[in-house]
Amino acid sequence: MQRTYQMLDDNLCVVREFDSYKEISNTFGAVDCSKEIRNAILNNTKYQGYYWKFKEEYPINTEIRKEECDE
Repeated sequence: MQRTYQMLDDNLCVVREFDSYKEISNTFGAVDCSKEIRNAILNNTKYQGYYWKFKEEYPINTEIRKEECDE
């Protein structure tokens, strides 16, 4: 199963989605960012100034989150 990675801002709003580590690496000009992204997701830390998470298959309460991000 392929995972989608989400790049989040400081308010935890989705800025962009990526389909692979390779796509993220190309965007930031990195050779291989897989370890850094995994660490950022597991430790809730930033990579390249953004928080990261796996996209949820079945998001819960997205209406509240969307309103917060649209402000």
